[in-house]
Amino acid sequence: VAGALINAGQDCTAATRAYVQRPLFEEFVGRVADLMDRVTLGPVEDAETDMGPLISRDHRDKVSAMVEQARAAGAKIVRGGRIPDHTPAAGSYYEPTLITGAAQDSAIVQREIFGPVLVALPFDTDDEGIALANDTAYGLAASAWSRSVFRTQRAAREIRAGCVWINDHIPIVSEMPHGGYQASGFGKDMSAYSFEEYTNIKHVMSDITAAAHKPWHDVVFRAE
Repeated sequence: VAGALINAGQDCTAATRAYVQRPLFEEFVGRVADLMDRVTLGPVEDAETDMGPLISRDHRDKVSAMVEQARAAGAKIVRGGRIPDHTPAAGSYYEPTLITGAAQDSAIVQREIFGPVLVALPFDTDDEGIALANDTAYGLAASAWSRSVFRTQRAAREIRAGCVWINDHIPIVSEMPHGGYQASGFGKDMSAYSFEEYTNIKHVMSDITAAAHKPWHDVVFRAE
């Protein structure tokens, strides 16, 4: 829940899809909804606030429209899914929202929401779960959660994302590269890898043998 609601979900690495193995799905949904119910909305400078507003009313309306589109398509809004009426008028607040029953190819699953919205979807086998996780145009960040080190390591290998956390989500350290796969951009920032983004590499090769004939010339001329 913290990984989904950080910065009110306005974080490029925020958790927006949760694929949960089917025997755990109902419990997961119930406990996430309970946690979201406890989130206090308000000004970020207030020590009692858990989550602040979205960046603008236009963006809040975009998030709301995506949720309403999912609702109209048959998804279930388990928790939230509305603009609250008990928060300061000056802020563009949106309730922490949990959605189930969305289709894999729906916009709420496939597009970046960039708001406090988590979509939970069930899977049966690890093969299916990894395939569903990879079934998106994006690949910036993901996380794998299990008591089994073998299952999480497999997920880390096979999920196509630039960062994969195991049993956590969000923390990034400056000495490690940050960047994505697929439509999540190109290149890396942070770490020593980031310097390559500001470097033009030039390859200069100089022959110091003074030999006119080189061994590779035989690919064109007959060896004599």
